[in-house]
Amino acid sequence: MTKFKFLAAALTLAMITAASAQTSTTFRDANGRITGTVTTDSNGTKTFRDGSGRTTGTATTDSNGTTTFRDASGRTTGTASSHGDEPVQFRLGAQALDQDLGGIAMIDCGTEVRRCLSAFKGSSVLKFVVASLWVFGSLVGNAKAQQEFIVTGDKIINSRVHQEFVRLSERIPISQLKRRFARYKITSTAGEDCLVCATVSRNAFQFEVHCDEDGIVVIGIYCRDNACVDALGNRVGGSLRQALGNEADCDAGDELTCESMRLTGLSYIVRENNKCTLRVTESGKNTGIPACARIAGFSIVKK
Repeated sequence: MTKFKFLAAALTLAMITAASAQTSTTFRDANGRITGTVTTDSNGTKTFRDGSGRTTGTATTDSNGTTTFRDASGRTTGTASSHGDEPVQFRLGAQALDQDLGGIAMIDCGTEVRRCLSAFKGSSVLKFVVASLWVFGSLVGNAKAQQEFIVTGDKIINSRVHQEFVRLSERIPISQLKRRFARYKITSTAGEDCLVCATVSRNAFQFEVHCDEDGIVVIGIYCRDNACVDALGNRVGGSLRQALGNEADCDAGDELTCESMRLTGLSYIVRENNKCTLRVTESGKNTGIPACARIAGFSIVKK
């Protein structure tokens, strides 16, 4: 029974942290006592620990979007996966949960983890584990719908599929860009607002990649979509002052932009508003950022 509760707790932690962007989360009971923690390393691997600090399991997500849960011994306890816009598919590692389940290694639950309940007859503990995985799946679906692209000082990258990225100054012809973003529509133009422009889009989301005259070297990346967020958590529509502070180096070129002091190379595109204006000063002097100013987008441009 203790073993089952232990694994159920691990899955419960997993379902809660699946939608979290934090690198470390602490869980407490109603009395404030620590019941568990989850940490996420630079590779995206989540490690779950109980209230005593003992490792209870891990969760890793591969390039195909499949999340695999393992216990402290490395045995697979469950998976959740989705491809493109398809529903999340679940599998529960029944054998890893109970050695006496007659050699069942994995049970396919389809898109509804609740289908696995019948496989466990009257075992209320195992039903609880399945229910936990089902709730986790709901959160995975929500997180999937809220997929973000992270903008840093030199690249834009999918928060869930790290192979989908573009880095400033990299050599990537449009044909190769299409292969890297195979799930997306890529359209390219030349000689308009840039030398060679490529728009990467999928459903309602899109961002722009500007290349040199040969269409190979990336010289600019722009995102004005609500799904874009910088590495510090600032979003399109968010407070410009919160991102920059009270003043910043701004440029009133083709569009008003202000440089980030904390993310070198990144600039914030300022939302134009007659009721909230930025008075850009002469070169060498910072511009005051009013509290009403908002972020219209992000730009990374080769100097």
